[in-house]
Amino acid sequence: MVIKKHLYRLRSGPRGRGRSFAAAIALSLLAVACGEEESTPVASPPLLETGADMVIQGLRHLITLDGIKEGEIFADTAFFYRDSSLYHLRKPELILFTESGARRARITADRGRFNPNTREMLAQGGVILVITEGDKRVESEELHYNPNGDRIWSDSATTMIEPGRISEGFGFESDLNFRRTVVGPGSIRNTGGGGGAPD
Repeated sequence: MVIKKHLYRLRSGPRGRGRSFAAAIALSLLAVACGEEESTPVASPPLLETGADMVIQGLRHLITLDGIKEGEIFADTAFFYRDSSLYHLRKPELILFTESGARRARITADRGRFNPNTREMLAQGGVILVITEGDKRVESEELHYNPNGDRIWSDSATTMIEPGRISEGFGFESDLNFRRTVVGPGSIRNTGGGGGAPD
């Protein structure tokens, strides 16, 4: 009986600041024909075609500083290559917290890159930043998260929707407490309505 092992899920766990992800591998066995058993796990063809050295499905990773949880990253899939310190993410989600543990902001995107050593993340494609305080929603095609520089920014066209106002311009800048959120040169129009930051 030939038994092929199909890699279908790898899950990471939090390892703290400056450490790489630890991955645990779950394997399923599928009998497909008679013959000798294969000892090497075989991933599905789409995963093999990526050329990644490690694939993590259902990623969850904590971002901490001095034992305090700063944020949490989720992704449908993460790809890691030996010649890079970055994890390439599919459908990433970054949630930022206050020191008391309340949700401060949430970033979602089509794809992204995350460096577990520096804790920096780049979100790309249909990026949406929802800021809890002030009921703000920021939309752009690219957003950088840099906790070391206390900064979130974009060099792309950006729209910020907040109660009674929509700001459109090129670029975005904010500190990680979102006390000062600025959209680059462009236009501002009053809407007279409510906020635009749904969960």
